[in-house]
Amino acid sequence: MEVGQHIFSYAVINGSRRVLRMRFHELDASNPRELREMLEEIIVNDELLKEKMKECIVIYNFPESHLVPKSFSTSTSPPG
Repeated sequence: MEVGQHIFSYAVINGSRRVLRMRFHELDASNPRELREMLEEIIVNDELLKEKMKECIVIYNFPESHLVPKSFSTSTSPPG
């Protein structure tokens, strides 16, 4: 699963790493509802996400979640 400010997507793969299903939702940035509410609505209404999975990996695709090696960083803010 990938969750971002404007997207929610997921892929279901089997033990052989074969993609069984993929889904992509574009989230309406102009919608006044909170991201949590929009995601909850998608998840509650998606029958596949109600099934038990062996493992779930979630990627948070938000600027504050990105890690950049120091050698590529141009930030002037103090560490910490």
